[in-house]
Amino acid sequence: MAKVKIYYFGFLSELSGKSYDEVELPERAGVKVKELVNERIKPFLDTIIILVNDVSVTPDKRVKPGDTVKLLPHIGGG
Repeated sequence: MAKVKIYYFGFLSELSGKSYDEVELPERAGVKVKELVNERIKPFLDTIIILVNDVSVTPDKRVKPGDTVKLLPHIGGG
């Protein structure tokens, strides 16, 4: 079966209850990142860093089997 790995970092892992997940892709092609992530994470998608195969993307990026998605909170400081 076709799967995508999703890694959660920082407070996102606390929200999802895990540090990573393997999600089966639906039969249809072109599934977007925002359709795959944990429901608790969805409200934060416009404010976090999303990487697919270590390249920064938007929540509308389409993923394919074998891709790795990383979700990271912004880190700020001064």
